[in-house]
Amino acid sequence: MTQNILLIVLLFLLGAEHITQGYTIREARSAETDQTFQTERPDENSVENSFISSATRAEFEREALNETKLFLNTLFRSQIDYFSKVKVLLPATGKRVSDIDKYIERLEKAILADSVQEKDKMWRDTFIEFSESAFLLNVEKDTGVSNSRYLEILNDAGLEETTKKFLADVSIYFWKMAKASGKAVESTIDERIEKWKRE
Repeated sequence: MTQNILLIVLLFLLGAEHITQGYTIREARSAETDQTFQTERPDENSVENSFISSATRAEFEREALNETKLFLNTLFRSQIDYFSKVKVLLPATGKRVSDIDKYIERLEKAILADSVQEKDKMWRDTFIEFSESAFLLNVEKDTGVSNSRYLEILNDAGLEETTKKFLADVSIYFWKMAKASGKAVESTIDERIEKWKRE
């Protein structure tokens, strides 16, 4: 049981951080930061760097950025929903309840953030702020309940369903990213064929 709880802690608290890392790095070259994008973009006249057109690359990056935003917001909303249910089952005067309130407030602000970089920074700051208060582990002085009761609360709030939804959301996100990548490859091949026909 302890191993399962630790796995779920990692999924919830580290999930967005590691899953989106590759795409948040690419954001520096997205349309949101035009100046960086312009300076880092390969020379379009270079033969070795011109296989994927700038239009196809820009479209893929826009789609990846949008899907990453949607994914992060979905994760944040799932955590808000789950921990809101946990909170109402705990003694209202406990420290864990006030910590959950703060956590939910941070996630709500992250949902409102416009850019993936901003969302990622807010998520990292929130993770650091609450790193000593693992909400899926019981600390009796914080929760005001026994270990067995806390486990009941986690389950009654829908821990299993929330975990399944998280895994489904991750799968859907990667499927969408793979689909976007495939579309970019297909567009590139079509563009190259058209170019070869004109030559």
